[in-house]
Amino acid sequence: MLNFRHAIARKGVGIALTGLVLASVSACGEDQPPLTESTATGTPIKIGVVASLSGKSLPATAGPEGLKAWATTINGQGGLAGHEVEIIVRDDGNDPTKSLTAVKQLVEEDGVVAITSWTSLETSWADYVEDQNIPVIGGQSYAPIWMESPSFFPVQATLGTAMTSQPLMALNAGAETIGSYYTADVASAVEAVEAKNGIAASLGLEAVFDAAISSSQPDFTAPCLAGKDAGAEAMMLSGVPVERITPSCAQQGFTPLWILPGENVTAEVLRTPELGDVLAPQMAFPFFVEDAATEDYRNAMETDYRGPEEEMFSPLTSSAWMTGLVYEEVANALAEEGTVTSDDMFTGLYQVKDLSHDGLLAGISYAKNDKARSVDCFWETTVEDGKWEAPNGLEPTCL
Repeated sequence: MLNFRHAIARKGVGIALTGLVLASVSACGEDQPPLTESTATGTPIKIGVVASLSGKSLPATAGPEGLKAWATTINGQGGLAGHEVEIIVRDDGNDPTKSLTAVKQLVEEDGVVAITSWTSLETSWADYVEDQNIPVIGGQSYAPIWMESPSFFPVQATLGTAMTSQPLMALNAGAETIGSYYTADVASAVEAVEAKNGIAASLGLEAVFDAAISSSQPDFTAPCLAGKDAGAEAMMLSGVPVERITPSCAQQGFTPLWILPGENVTAEVLRTPELGDVLAPQMAFPFFVEDAATEDYRNAMETDYRGPEEEMFSPLTSSAWMTGLVYEEVANALAEEGTVTSDDMFTGLYQVKDLSHDGLLAGISYAKNDKARSVDCFWETTVEDGKWEAPNGLEPTCL
């Protein structure tokens, strides 16, 4: 018997699905509050954002908009060391060539002194930012370059942690066997599945079944029955239509623990009938937790966020807030007078030590001589009956 329900009973924090829907409906009929007015008087600090806002990937709009909300809020408090923060966003269209062009425009035309990334194409411009002496600070950090380049400073969990989090949560919930449904529409998806299966084996789990799923296929009866026959107690989902697969499998009597990254549990997924129990590791702090540590984040989003309404509180905006907290720490090394340079930003980054902010960050530290940087902690969250839960609150799980 899997101990999923026992696991979520520990220090649980949750938000009911009905509450999410009602909050969304009521907000639609109200005028947004005015943006917080800036009280900063120093020369501006220009921060560039490169993001995949168009193209084939899911748009990352809420990330940049969340960072804008942080900047607007911090400017209302006097800015960073008195300097007003200016966020400049460029879309890379989920294309490597356009991504490099966007970064060059941020540096050469816009004059940014740091870049935050919500794309997966950092490798296409990593050499350029290193040559230009521009630090890349936070956003999402799943590309391997985040663990390899001295110019990259991850804020949320990096690739190895993201890959390990899914089988580890299955193991902690009591599963002994695991499988995967992965997208047939991305050629590299099978490599990720093989890597996660290897991690699962190292943890003592038996990988018993994998199947490629196309988002366009009309029926999922065959893969559901195959997973059931293979005896998979937990199933990892990657790039597949969760809201269609899970009820289809339930109709076939296949109701494993579903495992998918927290950022993939959208409002639409939460509304899925017969969704069942979901393990959803978060690489950024759990956005739905309401306590003293998250109060500033929630107030800032409610007042100054202007992105997609359903993503006001989401993994993308919690990632943005984490990034903003690192920028605030960097500001401790900045002078109030004069123009802030990228060298100043590097100096401030090297002074970041054990930054946690009561669980919103996982003890972040950077050093000048780091040959590799990684963030080896994530937050365990789950969904049961359309309700988010944080079994450990804001306490991260570290590898």
